[in-house]
Amino acid sequence: MPLIRIEEKEVGETSENSQAFQAFILFDDTAEFPITVSAPFDRAGEAELEWYFEHFLKFPFTENVRFAQAAQSVIEYGESLFQQVFGNDGIAETYRKYLKENPDRWRFEIAGSPEFHSLHWESLKDPNLPRAWALDAPMVRINLKPYHIEIKAKDSPTVNLLIVTARPRGKNDIAFRTISKPLVEVFEQTELPVKIHILRPGTYQALFQHLEEKKPGHYHVIHFDVHGSLMTYDDLDRGGFLDNSRYGRNKFTEYEGLRAYLSLETEKESRSDLVEAGEIADLLTRYQIPVAILNACQSAKQSGKSDTSLGSRLMSAGVRTVLAM
Repeated sequence: MPLIRIEEKEVGETSENSQAFQAFILFDDTAEFPITVSAPFDRAGEAELEWYFEHFLKFPFTENVRFAQAAQSVIEYGESLFQQVFGNDGIAETYRKYLKENPDRWRFEIAGSPEFHSLHWESLKDPNLPRAWALDAPMVRINLKPYHIEIKAKDSPTVNLLIVTARPRGKNDIAFRTISKPLVEVFEQTELPVKIHILRPGTYQALFQHLEEKKPGHYHVIHFDVHGSLMTYDDLDRGGFLDNSRYGRNKFTEYEGLRAYLSLETEKESRSDLVEAGEIADLLTRYQIPVAILNACQSAKQSGKSDTSLGSRLMSAGVRTVLAM
């Protein structure tokens, strides 16, 4: 399959609030073309994208004008990104030739640091084509940081999948099987030998004890059907999380900036147990689970220069494949 690879070289500061990424683009085995890429939107624009993807569907019959504007901004973001990557005359000529010779079945690889992956590469859109490339071509993200530990699952006649579903808001939350039911149905329609276990209750203690019982290497894939968020230490304090009992983990200590959390259940309805990205990474490393699917809001969201997102933390911990949102 024809390949276009966009890879980061180094990061340079352009202003207090933005970054310019020095990168290169490679068409199969051709020479490298240097490019400079920066985020097309400021913080206000990013906030509108977040509202569009994460919050609008909660109230789909209101704010239709804002919805239409935000939907258009996704296109504008993708076309701006495209212009930065392919706008150079030499690159544009190579791209047009490549497009003519390979009209379909492309593959994109995006390789770089967590900050580079904070750009919305799936929006990449040629202004002369009807829709974003990600809708017609595989787009794979690659972490260039070396793994700390190699995670390996045991050989098995089946693919062992663990689904962790947590609804800490009880009756006011999303129905339990909204996500897991169609996932299970997809596997049932394939010839792939899959053994699925749905963890209940969706608490950290239940997860830890179940993995301890099954031993390291048993599960090949873990799917988190939970809520997720990026939070400051003050957010934890205001939410009353600092005094929570944290089974098998240390109490929260003060930190700067944002950290990523998954929200699991507690024994009390409407009360969440926040599990930090590093704690999830440690758990998957300890029990040798190589693939993680994160059906959790903001699990791929990156802020700043450190591995704040859950997805990037799992990748740097050695998890081979991470699908986040």
